[in-house]
Order: sequence, then C-alpha cells, then structure tokens
Amino acid sequence: MKSHCLSHAIGKTALVAVLTAIPATVGHAQIFRLDLDGTLEGRADGRKIMAELGPGATLRKPAEGGGVEPGNEGAAVVVPVPDGLWRSTGTLSCWFRPSRTIRFASDPKQKPGRVSLVDCPVLRAELTEDRRHPILKLTVPAAGDYQPSGSIFWSHLKGGRWYHLALAWDAARGRLEAYLNGALQQESRLQEAGRRWEPPAELSGSLRLGGSFGEGGLPAQIAVRSVAVYPSFLDEGAIAATLRGQDVPPLDGEGRTDYGGPLDLAPYRLTPAYEADFTKPLGVVHEGELFDGDRRVRLPEGKDWVLEGPGRAWTDEGRLHLESFKPQENGHVVLWSTRVFPEDFLLEFGMSPKDSENGLNIVFLGATSREGGGIFDLDLPHRGGVFNDYHSGALNSYHVSYWACSAAADGGIPRRTANVRKNHGFYLVSCGIDRIAGEGPGPHRVRVLKVGGKLRVETRGRIAAAFDDDGSTYGPVWGSGAIGLRQMGHTHRASYTHFKVWKVQRRESGN
Repeated sequence: MKSHCLSHAIGKTALVAVLTAIPATVGHAQIFRLDLDGTLEGRADGRKIMAELGPGATLRKPAEGGGVEPGNEGAAVVVPVPDGLWRSTGTLSCWFRPSRTIRFASDPKQKPGRVSLVDCPVLRAELTEDRRHPILKLTVPAAGDYQPSGSIFWSHLKGGRWYHLALAWDAARGRLEAYLNGALQQESRLQEAGRRWEPPAELSGSLRLGGSFGEGGLPAQIAVRSVAVYPSFLDEGAIAATLRGQDVPPLDGEGRTDYGGPLDLAPYRLTPAYEADFTKPLGVVHEGELFDGDRRVRLPEGKDWVLEGPGRAWTDEGRLHLESFKPQENGHVVLWSTRVFPEDFLLEFGMSPKDSENGLNIVFLGATSREGGGIFDLDLPHRGGVFNDYHSGALNSYHVSYWACSAAADGGIPRRTANVRKNHGFYLVSCGIDRIAGEGPGPHRVRVLKVGGKLRVETRGRIAAAFDDDGSTYGPVWGSGAIGLRQMGHTHRASYTHFKVWKVQRRESGN
C-alpha cells in the first residue's frame, strides 16, 4: 500500500541546493505569474516574459474563458523562465481543464493514456488514465542516483471543468504535497523512505504545462491557465488564501473531499435485521476447515462467521477481537458474517485499533460471487487474505478503507483519505476523509448507509466518504450480499464493541 500513504519525511538531515539568490519575499507574494487570459505575457521576478504556444495549441480570448488548449502533441504552453527563479523550496499552482471526463482506461489492451501536466526543473507531474482510476505521478530531480517519486490517486476528473492544482515542495524537509481545489490530497509518499533527496546544484530551465493523450481511449486535451510560482512552501491555509475571491467549486469525490456533517437518517425507516452477541463465544470457522486440499467442499453451516487469512477471531469481555499472526509479513485477515444482508441497510460497529497510527481497515459490502451466488459457494476458490482475491477475483462488492495509517520513526503516517472502491475490478469511485487516523484507541463508531446505489460512510460522527452508483459507469448496482471486516497485516489487532445491521426503507412522503 505504499503508493496510497500520505505525509512523509525523507530524512532528518537538511538538504542543501545551491541556487541563485532571489530577493527576499514576504508572505505569499508571487515571483512568477502567467494568466493566459488572451495574452502570453507574464511576469517573473519583476520582469516581463513571453510564453510560447505548443504545437497546434490555441490561446483563448477572455470572453471564451481564456487559457491555452493544446494541440494533438506536445505541451500546451512553454514558458522560458529566467535563470534563478527555481528554488529548492516553493509552490507552483495552475488551473487545468480536461476536455473529457478522465476516469479509467476503458480498453485494458491499450496502454494507459498519460500526459505531462506540469514539467519544470524542480518537479514533474504526469497524469495517467490508469485502468482503475487516474493517477498523478510526481517526480523530483536529484543530483544522485535516487530520484524520489510517488503517486496520488483520484477517482475521476470531470470533462470541461476547471480544477486548481497546487504543488508545494521543500527539499530540506523532504516534503512534497499536492492540493486539488484547495484541498490537501494524498501526499505522494516518496519511495524508499529515509533516503537522502539531493536536488541538483543548479535548477534552471523552462516550464511546460498541459498537453494531450489518446492511447487510453478517446483523445483528451488538458488546457491550462492562471499559472503562479511562490518562493515558499504553502500549507493548506495559505493555499486557501491564494484562492480567496475565486470561484472554486467543492470537490465531489474526485480527490480528498470533505462531506461535512453526520448521516441524515430522517428520510428512512429502520428495522433491526441483525445484532451480533459478543458476550458469547464466537461461532467462527476458519476457511481452511471448509476445504479438502484445494477444493471447497463444505458450507459454514451453523457458524456465524468465517475467518480468512493467517489470524484468529474471538470474543472476550463483550468484544470481538481480530488479530493477524503475521503483522510484519502481509498477514491480512478478513472476517465475514455468514448472513446475507438486504440491499438497503444501515451497518454500525465500533472499532478500537491497537494503534490508531498504524493500520488499515476495510469493510466489504454487498459481496456476492461474480456469478450471482453466495461468497461461500462450493465452486469458489480459496481466499487467504491476499487482497487481489477480494477486489479482482471471484467476488463482486463495494469496499471502503475507512482508516489507513502506517508507522514510521517519527510517528504515524496517515493516508488522509477514506477511499470507496467497487469490485470486481478495484475501481476507485470516490475519495473522502479518514477521520480515525491518530485519534486514539476509540472505540470509533463506523456507520455505513446503503440505499440502492447511494452509499454513505460515517466515522466518528461525520461523513467520511460518499458514492452514488449510477449503475452504468462501473456496471450494475450491487444489491444484497455479505459484509466482511478486513484488517491489513500491520493493523495487527483490533477489537469491535458491536456489530448491528438494520433494514432500511424510505419513509413515504409526509410521514
């Protein structure tokens, strides 16, 4: 899960880049500005500069919304930035607009489409339409043989919509952050944690923005406008200040989205469907007991739970406990309820992690076999906790990673996002906020509401993630099915105070 994790420090040793001096700048003043509002003229360090259009690119008039639309190849715009502008600390921002919705590569036989969204001497941001979701890959130059890089996952980007992207870097602190429409995203966890990032002694060269790609399906053009560079690392508050007074639509699950308040259950009538009794010994069977060799030969009849993966599940003092035997060896475990739950339901459980700064937990919802049967049908293969068997194997389901964190010498590294994915296929369909990472032992209440294609996840009293399945983009809406609790190996151990499910029905209008 390295590519999913967020805040990361590369090392504690200060890194030095010998760059030419730029006059000291107070606050968030810009040292470079290029609006592209009908003119290619901009300012860099107090001097006028002229950008150049890429091959076949078009500069739009202000009445047309401004910006530069790229041609079929090459960058949309190239900016001959003066020497001395680039520093080992700074922030670059711009607005970009995809010509069509970018979601996932529809043809798995074709190479993923990709375009260099930002390319300059201090970093490169490449947008890829992967087969499961868009990826923004960030790389930074290095003087040595180690070139840090990392990836940010988005669920989609809407065609025809302007997005604001800000990239902030600080080599001395080993930080690299991305903001989409002012919202802090998954930080690209730079690979090989702890290795020294040494920027080149001299950073000079042009800035290239936008472009086109067409290998992943229909051609897509990425237009750009309103480019700025700041001489300091801007945090989320500072980014918000630069956007004050501008029309910045809130995200709708494309990237890390804050959905605000609690679940609204007023429109629904709830009927109790199931409540686990954790005061009694757990009626659990390990998946291995359902097999004879490599053949599934038994159903979990008479059992309330099935455990998959190298671990154990038991009850004690009114709680369910779930533990991995191999926390350092990808010893992932899944505990399934053997019941089939209704299509429309409210699930609630209380989760207490061993360490809220080290672990990743998931809940599977509406799980069935891909043939439409149950998840324990005798013709289904073995599942031993390996993730691919659940998201791209013989099952269909939704799943939500509602808490995600990994340990480090300087404390936990929260991923920041609560991701919703749809399976079979591991499609990232929406990104919310992880509200559990670093919040202590709990118990933390988790609630999931599913009504038709509407999915809402609430943690610690606020909506963490949301998805409205249209039944078309990612295939049909999944209905009734199984619910499972998954713990990645490094979670090691967690306990659950309760597990309750209600059948949900919409109230009639006026009642």
